[in-house]
Amino acid sequence: MHFAFDNTRRLMRKVYYFRYTGIVFKLIQSDPRRFSDVLLTNVSAVGATDEQLAYAAASQFLSALSWENGSQIAMRHGGGYGASDNLCLRSAQCGIKDLPEVPGGFSRMKGYGIGRIPKIVTPEQSTALTLFRDGNSSNHMYLRFLLFSQVLETAGASPWDVATELYKKYYKELHTKSAFDQLSLGSRKIGDYLREDCRNAIAHFIRPSKRTTVRLDVVSDYRRIQIGAAVIRELAIYHIRFNLALQDHLFLMKCHGIPYPQYVDEDYIKAHRCEIAYPKKGKYKKESNKSLELSP
Repeated sequence: MHFAFDNTRRLMRKVYYFRYTGIVFKLIQSDPRRFSDVLLTNVSAVGATDEQLAYAAASQFLSALSWENGSQIAMRHGGGYGASDNLCLRSAQCGIKDLPEVPGGFSRMKGYGIGRIPKIVTPEQSTALTLFRDGNSSNHMYLRFLLFSQVLETAGASPWDVATELYKKYYKELHTKSAFDQLSLGSRKIGDYLREDCRNAIAHFIRPSKRTTVRLDVVSDYRRIQIGAAVIRELAIYHIRFNLALQDHLFLMKCHGIPYPQYVDEDYIKAHRCEIAYPKKGKYKKESNKSLELSP
């Protein structure tokens, strides 16, 4: 089974093998100017239960990798083809070529790895990271805003109340203060502004009089949504980090007696014989999500 994806942070190796949530994958990195990268795995049949399990695992892994490396990653199901039951994943090749959907073929951001990803332990964390990944890889401002606002819904409360509380609590730490200062809040709370002047304006082309709309060919309206998307993106980051408590990590390790490298936490490493699966050599990018904070 093929799961194609585009990644604006290029990895150090062309091929990785790893086990994530019990499923073994082969990651093949292609030339981004020609084809998308791909995750390969074996499933019993198209439409089988293990196909859904593999798709969910691949999606969650790429969401975690996008968050850790601060990259734009767009994923889609690439399909598959029949193979013998004894086909080894190490000999499997990419048989389906998919064209890139995320601009980044000439990206100079190279030298990243997959050695560390966030540890996802709740459905809310998984959903939030997937929404954030899709919002971050979208090239349309309206869709970006809607997806980032849905990240705040994973709190189980009104996303606009969540936005207001995050703004009050973390305003001094925000990196996009200049964007926040450009909002025409007046006496309104930031959540009310984002809901009325951004979300509802995007969702409803025709609105009652005196309600804010989006005029498609007016630059000031586009800039309003652009600033709103930057604001709600950073609020989504703080929501995931602190409200959803995404703090711990998993590490890709070779574990004694297990044929493929797998992602394990620090407690497992302390209790078992493990070594780093893909040690870094020479110059490399430090795996960090600092770019999540600094990107607009």
